[in-house]
Amino acid sequence: AVNLQKGQIEATVHDRKIFVRRAALHAADSVLRVSGELGLDAKTAGKFDYQFRAADVAPWLALFQQKGSGSVELAGHARGNPADLQTQGTVHLSGLKLDGAAVRNGNVKFAVRGSAEQPFPQGVVTIRLAGVESGVALRRLDGEATLTRAPAQTIQLELSAQDNAERKTDGSSHEPSPN
Repeated sequence: AVNLQKGQIEATVHDRKIFVRRAALHAADSVLRVSGELGLDAKTAGKFDYQFRAADVAPWLALFQQKGSGSVELAGHARGNPADLQTQGTVHLSGLKLDGAAVRNGNVKFAVRGSAEQPFPQGVVTIRLAGVESGVALRRLDGEATLTRAPAQTIQLELSAQDNAERKTDGSSHEPSPN
């Protein structure tokens, strides 16, 4: 179980916005921090920064009946309102193990936009992973996913991998996403 150790929030409400000077939750060797302004309705835009750090993801995975270990650090910022939200940031992975797969370390960068009217996001997600074990041992795996909505919901995926014997492969795919 994830045990909440302490929490703190300093916020005010004004002009249909919540202004969060500082908010933090500490639980299970993890911390979540948020600051900025949040709109209270679909027309009021805001912007906020967020950070999440988990020295051990095992308690969080257990919430979803999953087993694993490793550490995760997420940092980013978001802009917009509940009807149209943009976010970008980075995720750092270290010693991650989940369901027979492992990543020694890795970085994920994302810049995506979501909409209440169109739940399929649009944007770009880039990954760079090292020491990947998932049926095949890879020294390195790099990838980029481009998500688009028009004219159809599409995911364009480009991958490059290098195995432990220094062999490289490249590939790309341009597929409509299932609705």
